[in-house]
Amino acid sequence: MTEWPLPGSCPACGSGDVHVLAFGMPLPEEVAAAPPWVWFIGCVVDGPEDRHCLRCRNRWVASPA
Repeated sequence: MTEWPLPGSCPACGSGDVHVLAFGMPLPEEVAAAPPWVWFIGCVVDGPEDRHCLRCRNRWVASPA
């Protein structure tokens, strides 16, 4: 089972309405078990960003924990 990081808040607008972007092709059971703040975006991506703010549409790379 994958342990998903908490999404945090947007550095641009401060919103907590943030999703974690997950790269790759997940198995169906991974999709079913993922929390609602995880978005599976596939294998073809245009940058390293792993967070997305739903309020202002900012995308960024979360700082390593």
